[in-house]
Amino acid sequence: MAAVGPALGPSSTDTPTLAEKRRLAVAAANLVSDGQTIAVGSGSTTLELARQLVNRTQLTVISNSLDVAQVLLDREGIELILLGGIVRPQMHSLIGHLTEQACQQLRADTLFMGIAAISLERGLMNDYMPEILTDRMLRTMATKVVVVADSSKFDRVASALVFGLDEVDVVVTGGGVRAEIVTELEARDIRVVIA
Repeated sequence: MAAVGPALGPSSTDTPTLAEKRRLAVAAANLVSDGQTIAVGSGSTTLELARQLVNRTQLTVISNSLDVAQVLLDREGIELILLGGIVRPQMHSLIGHLTEQACQQLRADTLFMGIAAISLERGLMNDYMPEILTDRMLRTMATKVVVVADSSKFDRVASALVFGLDEVDVVVTGGGVRAEIVTELEARDIRVVIA
């Protein structure tokens, strides 16, 4: 197994480009079928995913992201369910007990989510504590979980666990991910899609 990598911190070399995020979003969108109900978490990569879904038909999208909702608002063929809650500034995500209560009432075929850090040993992690509980509740509504994360998110740790890799079905990532990480994920029955 790979050693635990560095903690989160700003680095211009780790910042994925918009083109990279779009490649990941296109690959993730290819996993969505008409007639499905999907949940889409907040974040810049999942926002790009929403942009890839605008022309879909017979699709229900549940989200806690105001940005995702703005992209999919009034799109014919897409039923949009926006979770309520407290708005997180800058991220435009809805969090808190109202969001979590709404999650308990809904079901989705697949959750598409971004993540701040992925460790093979420790799982999916994030630094913003109030959103972690919301992410966990989004997971409970979905049958399947697709994590959309560029290669810079691997071998990283953050301050709090969201949930383990045993909860993940598919990882969509870029070509920069190390081969041994792909091998380890596949050994855990996680499908890896390289965009």
